[in-house]
Amino acid sequence: MTYEDLCRCEGLLSALAAEEIAQRFEQRLERARILAAGALIIQVVMQYLHVTAIRVSSHGVREGALLAYTRYGEHWLEEVNSIASSRGKSQADQRKVY
Repeated sequence: MTYEDLCRCEGLLSALAAEEIAQRFEQRLERARILAAGALIIQVVMQYLHVTAIRVSSHGVREGALLAYTRYGEHWLEEVNSIASSRGKSQADQRKVY
């Protein structure tokens, strides 16, 4: 899913009532109430990490954090930040005009 896709989803989720979201997308009402906030959080994280697209799976954000912890241990967040910084630098280098 691209950042633009996520922005469109957030716009739709903000425009509809939670009851409509729950019914239309077959979600529990409690979940439907927080989907727009979750979309905004993911948008900010994508901006921070300089990521233009994400892969959506059947697993949630919590599972992703647990997988990162499993892979990188106690310092998983620093490792993820380091990876994001190096990606951001390489993307900035690609945008330079020589």
